[in-house]
Parts: sequence; structure tokens; C-alpha cells
Amino acid sequence: MVSGLNSASESKPESELESGSFSEPESESDRIWVYVSVMNRLGKAGRLEEMEAVEGMVSVETFTVQLCAYRDMEMLDGVVKTWKRMEKFGVKPNLISYTTLLDMFAIAEMYDVAADVYLLFLWEGFFPNVKTLTVLINHMSYRGKLDAAMDVFSDLAKVKVKPNELTFVALMRGYAKVEQMDKVLDLVRLFKDLGNRPNSGVFQGLFQYFLRENKTVNGDKVLLELWPESTAEDRKAMMAKYAGLVTPSSITTPVMEGSY
Repeated sequence: MVSGLNSASESKPESELESGSFSEPESESDRIWVYVSVMNRLGKAGRLEEMEAVEGMVSVETFTVQLCAYRDMEMLDGVVKTWKRMEKFGVKPNLISYTTLLDMFAIAEMYDVAADVYLLFLWEGFFPNVKTLTVLINHMSYRGKLDAAMDVFSDLAKVKVKPNELTFVALMRGYAKVEQMDKVLDLVRLFKDLGNRPNSGVFQGLFQYFLRENKTVNGDKVLLELWPESTAEDRKAMMAKYAGLVTPSSITTPVMEGSY
């Protein structure tokens, strides 16, 4: 019988929920899915002690759910504790486990440790994906280590991984902060060449920075590169939209459609 499952399952009959448990699934994959589902719901609800109390399954999937829950709460001690428990039980981390650990150390501004985790990740033979590399790029850019961030960005091409919008914006913000607008515009051009389209949610931080630092001229340069046919009024409206100062529905300019 599985303890703790009654708190997170809505698809079981009432009698089973009232009993506090229900029968184990027959296959191993089904068992993992049940435990992961329950623990994920508890973790997202912030019920971390209950999440840890769900017993009966030791797997990389269940431990990774715990890692993600603690990371989302920015609880470094919880992430470290869970990682040590994985080592204790001889559970080998997977790609998501490593990415979550990497992200947590970066959030905690422990960048040297994050870099060590990345090297361990590679040493273990994992193939980095865009999320793993973007985590590193984002935090390196934030810290001002732009050369290192660009080295990681170059790794994307080596492993045939296409950078996403988050990857580009992280680098753009880093270079914008040190007034290297030529680098920012080079990244905007590459962003377009790869067939990407700007998303207001992702670009919001970049344009908030331009407005906050009274560098709207630089923001205008980025928007002009994205939409060469836009007018000055179009770009002013779009900067306000991207910075979250107005709702998208209040802007009716053609540039709103995101075409270029």
C-alpha cells in the first residue's frame, strides 16, 4: 500500500481516498508515475514535509521531483539534502537532476560551484540541452562574465543545440549593461536569422532595464533591428508593451503582430 497518496489523487473512488491508501500499480513504470504525480502535487503546493513522507519508491524520478520542488522554493539546503540522499541510496542523477542542481547553485549566486556541477555533468557523459546551457549563460551574464557566457553559447553549436529566446535575451541584457550595444545588435540579428520571434514575456526584463536606466535610445535600436519598417511611435508603444507598462490590447499598431 502507498502512504500519502490520498492527499493528491482525485481520480480514485471516494472509498479508497477515505482509507488513506490504494493498491500499488502493477508495473514499475506505473508505480513511478503514481509516486511522481503525488510528490509533484505536494511539492507545487509547498507541502514539502508531506512530499518527503511519501514512501515506497526510490528512483531518480522521485528524487528529481524533490529537487525541483526545493529549487522552486529557492531552498538550497533542501536541494543539497536531497542530492546527498540520492548519493546515499546509489541513485544516479539524470539530465533534469543535474540541470536543477546547476540552477539552484546559480540562483544562490554560487557560480563557481555551478560551473563545477556543469563539468561533473559533462564528465558523467550527459549531452547538454538548451535549458542546461541557458541556465549557465543566464547567470554568467548576470554576473558580468560575458566572455565565459559566450564560450558556453558557442558550445550550443558544437552540440547541435539551437539557442532559444531566453538564451539570447540573457546575453543581450548582459551586454546592454556594459554598454556594448554592437554585441546586443549582433545577437538580435542572429536571433532573427535563426527564425525566432520576440516574445513580450521574455523581452520584458531587457526593456525594463532600458527604461529604468534611462537608456531608451538603446531600446529603440533593438526594436528597429527587430522591425526595420516600424515608425518611432510604433517602437515607443512596443517598448512600453515589452516593459509591461501597458497591456498588449491597448496597442493597435501593425508592429504589434510581431512580423518582420
